[in-house]
Amino acid sequence: MPNTPRELARKEKIVAAAIALYTEDRAGFTMTKLARKTRIKKVEIYRLFNSRDAILKFSYPLCVHRYRAMIAEIDDFASWSF
Repeated sequence: MPNTPRELARKEKIVAAAIALYTEDRAGFTMTKLARKTRIKKVEIYRLFNSRDAILKFSYPLCVHRYRAMIAEIDDFASWSF
């Protein structure tokens, strides 16, 4: 996972936009369109992710990270059982 909250926020923004673009037009999903949609320079996106696939693949670890953050906020989560 990212080292800083700012980097994580940037990655979350990039991943959310990438998923939206990919869902809208799979064949037309480009880094140029992603940079335009996020207003983040392509070079910065490539600094965080080395490919389009890496961006899309990051969505799962991001979900796990969000889940862990949510359960950390729940009092006595460890004592819950299903």
